[in-house]
Amino acid sequence: MPVENWVFEGPEGVETVNIPLSPFHVNTADAMTVAITNGMGIGIQPIASAVDGLTSGTLVRVLPDYHFEEFNVFAIYPSRKFVDAKIKTWVEFLKDYIPGLLASDEEIVGSARKDNSCRVR
Repeated sequence: MPVENWVFEGPEGVETVNIPLSPFHVNTADAMTVAITNGMGIGIQPIASAVDGLTSGTLVRVLPDYHFEEFNVFAIYPSRKFVDAKIKTWVEFLKDYIPGLLASDEEIVGSARKDNSCRVR
């Protein structure tokens, strides 16, 4: 189902922007990145998907003071009663690794924005 509104948290609080319906729809961040870098417009991207383009200059952050809603990441497995050691280890790894990775991406994007290294080519 197409998204008709983008809801942002900005300097003046929550703001909603009505988005006209488009014949172009994707459901993966990689496909959105390809579309944006090929001039099809703007889109909402997770930092993890956009960081390479932002640092290389093929993408530019157009609303740096606005943030889209945050999403949770869930690990789904068959049972909590008898969790295999491999699954438990993997979930613990993700809980430790992902926040640092996201913080690192935010830092990279923030420093790129401060020194104006993000430009549209």
